[in-house]
Amino acid sequence: MILQSTRLIVFRKTPFQESSLIIAGLSPEFGRLDFMAKGARRVGAKQFPVVDIFRELQVEFKNRASGLHSISKAELIASCDAVASYPENYFASCRLGSFLLKNSHPMLPCPKSYAATRNALLHYAQGDSILPWDSLARLVFLWENGLLPDQQENIEEREAGLSKKRFVSALLSAACGEASLPDGIRRSYWPKFTAWVDELCRTHELQP
Repeated sequence: MILQSTRLIVFRKTPFQESSLIIAGLSPEFGRLDFMAKGARRVGAKQFPVVDIFRELQVEFKNRASGLHSISKAELIASCDAVASYPENYFASCRLGSFLLKNSHPMLPCPKSYAATRNALLHYAQGDSILPWDSLARLVFLWENGLLPDQQENIEEREAGLSKKRFVSALLSAACGEASLPDGIRRSYWPKFTAWVDELCRTHELQP
């Protein structure tokens, strides 16, 4: 078995047997990954003290052809634990994590979706509840998987004074943390944006 290394955002951890954890999350290089962390729940365990939901880790693991991968090392990169201090943001983060785990596939790279997810969690952990960062991350997921229509009829081209194509491109860049959001977007626009993303997800039969 080959030892691999990747970043991972943890979205779920499940106790297994007496002392282990089953961990599910998203990686930019490998898509959805599911791990077994043996002994992670033992008192005094030193190998995996950083494993928790909404944390970004650098993990080393043995890549198995089938079944759960086995983590050999995990180091903390960034913690978004503070998202739990903001109930609305916490539930939005949970919805985003559930969406990604249900619709992402193992061994299918998703660097843009990963970047947008990381950016969303960082904003939510800072208490930013004005913008729907989870919907922006789902927009990136749709685009990265070729599910975004060429003609965005439900996007208002007058928002920020840009054409539809340039406006959506600006949203994608901002969602990934590569640029700021365009100026001039009205707060009343975001509920319509979220409804449009929801409609696209239903059209492509993506699980919420």
